[in-house]
Amino acid sequence: MQWSENNKVIIQSSEKGMKLRERAFTGRVTMSNETGDLTISCLREEDSGKYVFSGFGSSGAFNPKEVELHVYERISKVQVDSQVKNSTNSSSCSVTLSCSVLGGSQVALSWSSDGQRITEAENRTTLTVSPSREQNYSCTASNPVSSLTGRVTVTPCQTHGDSAVGIEKYLIYIYAAASGGFFLLLIMTVAVCIKKKCKRGKTEEDITFYAEVGENLSIQKGPECNEPSPIGNVSTCYDVIKGKGNGTTPPTVYDTVKFDRATANTQYQDVL
Repeated sequence: MQWSENNKVIIQSSEKGMKLRERAFTGRVTMSNETGDLTISCLREEDSGKYVFSGFGSSGAFNPKEVELHVYERISKVQVDSQVKNSTNSSSCSVTLSCSVLGGSQVALSWSSDGQRITEAENRTTLTVSPSREQNYSCTASNPVSSLTGRVTVTPCQTHGDSAVGIEKYLIYIYAAASGGFFLLLIMTVAVCIKKKCKRGKTEEDITFYAEVGENLSIQKGPECNEPSPIGNVSTCYDVIKGKGNGTTPPTVYDTVKFDRATANTQYQDVL
C-alpha cells in the first residue's frame, strides 16, 4: 500500500515495513498497516492537493482512492483605513476605504454600510464613497476556517466652499462679540463720567476766617476779603479757605500787625 501526492509517492507499506519517500513529510505523516489510513500532522498550506491511495491485496490490485485536501490559514486581523481625496478645485471630495487582511488564505472580502451589504464591492480591497452624512462601513474577510470584520466611521468631508462659509460665520461671531464689548465699555464710561460730574456739581461753601489783634480778639465770618475792621488804625490780614464746612483741618487764624501797640499777653507773634 502507498499514498502519493501529485504523482509523487509519499509513504509505502510492505512486508519489510513502512518507508517514507517524501522528505517534506518527515515526522508528520503516518499510515496504518491494517486500514491504510494516512494521517498528516502539523498541516501546512502547501500540503493542499490531491492524495491517491493504491495497493495490492491477496486478490490483486484494488481500485485507487482519491482524496482532495485543502489547508487554510486562519485570519488574524482585518483593518480598514480611510483617505480623503479632494477634486482639483476643492469643490467636491470623496473617501477611499482600504481593507487589509493579516494572515489567512483564500480569503473572500465583503463590504457593508450601516449593516447593509454592498454587493457591487464583493472581493474588492478598496471602496470609494462620497458620504453626505456620518456612516459606518465594515469590511469582512472570511475563509472556510475563520472570519473577521474591520470597521470605520466616515464623516462628510469638508469642501473648499464649506470652509469659506465656516470662516465667514466665525468672523461674524467675532465682529458681534467685539461690537457688544465696545458698546458695554461705552455705557460704563458714560456712567462713570455722569457720576463724577454730579459729585463736582455739589455747592462748595466759601468760608472766610479772620482775626484782628486788639483789645478783644474775635473770629468772624464774612463773604468778602476786604471787609473793614471795626477797630480803627488796625491792619487786618485774612484769607479765604475753600472746602466743605465739615473739614477736619482747623481754620487758620491770622494776626493783625499793629506797629504802635502796647505790649500785651497774646498767643500771636508781635512784629515790630
